[in-house]
Amino acid sequence: MTASPSPLRLAAFLRGVNVGGHRKLPMAALRTSLQTRGFSEVATYLQSGNVVCTGSGSAGQAAADIAAAIVADFGFDCSVIVRERHELLAILGAHPFEAEEADPARLHVYFADAAFDSAALDRVDRARFGDDRCEAIGRELYLHTPGGLGKSKLTIDVFERALGCNFTQRNWRSVQEVAALMG
Repeated sequence: MTASPSPLRLAAFLRGVNVGGHRKLPMAALRTSLQTRGFSEVATYLQSGNVVCTGSGSAGQAAADIAAAIVADFGFDCSVIVRERHELLAILGAHPFEAEEADPARLHVYFADAAFDSAALDRVDRARFGDDRCEAIGRELYLHTPGGLGKSKLTIDVFERALGCNFTQRNWRSVQEVAALMG
């Protein structure tokens, strides 16, 4: 007899949903969609695609299953990046700029869908950083944008080209709230 996999507490970060009226994804409908596919304890934070749930199997399989559910039930592709509870807790303790920035709106995390060579950040022209700072730790990029993310030249596109993987971004308050939802 084989043991069934232990349930995993997961945070899923969806890229580019409910932005500017495009790729509309009602969170209540998404919760229902995931529950019908075997995820439990499904909760969402805001309308920007932050999902907390319990699933079985791997984080990678959960990301694929959530992406497939979105295609099947809502009709569009969406990048889904998943972190297990212990990974998100480690991210909470790792932001290198948190101690010196009182405003969490100036702190951000870019979640990558795959491992990347952090040395490749050298391909990003440091002159583009201005006062902004970026540090890679694990599969995440941690940003400090004193002038606000909207004015930063350190966009997802810049990092995706330099590092060769896909990202989605969350501000620090959202990361903290999603972690709190995980319990």
